[in-house]
Amino acid sequence: MSRVITHTMSSRSWINRELQHFLGGYRRSRSGLYVMEGTPVRVARRICSTFLLCPEQLRTVAKEHDLTVSLSLFDLTKAGNSCTIYGAWSGRNPKEISPHLEIGKVSLPGEFLFPHMVHELSHLFWKTRPQDARERYRAFLTGSTGKDDREVTPYSHDHLEEFLEGKVQKASPPSQHSRIVAGRQERWVEESFCETVAALVVPGYPFDDQWKPTIDYVERRRRIRSDIGLLI
Repeated sequence: MSRVITHTMSSRSWINRELQHFLGGYRRSRSGLYVMEGTPVRVARRICSTFLLCPEQLRTVAKEHDLTVSLSLFDLTKAGNSCTIYGAWSGRNPKEISPHLEIGKVSLPGEFLFPHMVHELSHLFWKTRPQDARERYRAFLTGSTGKDDREVTPYSHDHLEEFLEGKVQKASPPSQHSRIVAGRQERWVEESFCETVAALVVPGYPFDDQWKPTIDYVERRRRIRSDIGLLI
């Protein structure tokens, strides 16, 4: 019999009033994912078969952390995205993090579920890497990407532009401005990492013939391997 875990408010510190529908029972699938009980069989099979296409290291970290998954009640996730991964990211061990992947209905059909899942699993991989590893990649990314570059996808490019705009904006006091810029940089670096992994794993992503990135895929792949330890 497959294992079932039940999450309560005490086992998921990141749960708030709006996310209580992520509590309850999850059954372990053959893929290693814990799928919310009551998920239609067809949906569960689609999710699990896509998970098995993801890079082994991403699947391993997901299984180590007992990643749970559910289909959103709506087209988009509660956070307003196609897919969203939640967790207590300051936690020091898998039980404290207790990650959950919510898949929006817009992502389930078609070609986007695979890259979107890779992106979200990359968030989990990134957040569980040592701080010094993330700092090395951050230094590489900020040193190799400027205002004349186009990021790997429009989504990550929006985060780059937000960071660059923040650097030139004046704010008072200066300490507040520094915190804002640092926060925007952190978001861009992480989202860029996740989108780059998705693009390297899924040929053609972001499936937009009009988008022409200028980044060096070969160098990013090399630095993702050497700095973060992810082989793709």
